[in-house]
Amino acid sequence: MRGTCHNNLMDEIEHQKLWATEQRRRGILALLEVQPLSARANPPGAREARPLNPPPEIQLSSDVAMGNDATVLATEQAERPTSAVRQTSTRPFTAAADGSGKTETQPDMTPGAAIADVAGDENSAASGAPVVFQLLIVEAGAWLWLEQIEDNLIRREQLQLVEGMARSISQGGAVNLRHHQFDWPLANHAHLPKDAESAKQSVAGQLRRLARERKALGMILMGPSCSEWVSVPPALTQLNIPSTLSMLEKPLRKREAWQVLKAQIPPALKD
Repeated sequence: MRGTCHNNLMDEIEHQKLWATEQRRRGILALLEVQPLSARANPPGAREARPLNPPPEIQLSSDVAMGNDATVLATEQAERPTSAVRQTSTRPFTAAADGSGKTETQPDMTPGAAIADVAGDENSAASGAPVVFQLLIVEAGAWLWLEQIEDNLIRREQLQLVEGMARSISQGGAVNLRHHQFDWPLANHAHLPKDAESAKQSVAGQLRRLARERKALGMILMGPSCSEWVSVPPALTQLNIPSTLSMLEKPLRKREAWQVLKAQIPPALKD
């Protein structure tokens, strides 16, 4: 009989965990303004779906199982208003053992607590001031050429200049030039991060993918402002040259770029 009560208790606790997980999922979808979908009918031949219903209120005696205080507290939180749940969620339980050997664990979050917790995580992730910038990313030869776009324009002369520089340090005629424009923030959704650290991580992920696809030797940063957002992986070579705009405005600055680029000329082209 005691074993039966223990099994029923474990079923109830598992039910509560599944229900709390589902509420966290719905809370996140609500923050993203996504309507959750559910099947209204079982497809022919498919296993019958078992809907997840809210767990009934349970009252446990102290001699049935360990940790019953946390279970009762989780049930009580589910019945409280959202404002009260948020106040409770800001002071989570920590694992601590008393003299009886029982350990108090952190209860599962209810729907209101899940939403408050997700919002808190997003606020802390985006605690820095939002930043706005654009990057020009050019694939040319065996290199990625990067420059910050200052006036929201990519000029044909800039791409032609990059193509010429790429030809000068590439073996063979064609450099297979492709260009991309990276805009940050990626979207204006209220709950998406817009801070500088998130921007750098997003840029790094995009550049790693392009470098892997191109099998690039390295990245060439054109202009000092580009370095603020770009972190070149240690496995790749980093070169710094003046921006294309400065070289177009002051042609003598092309000499500075050439002093850096000429060291990357393949040996076959030097002969």
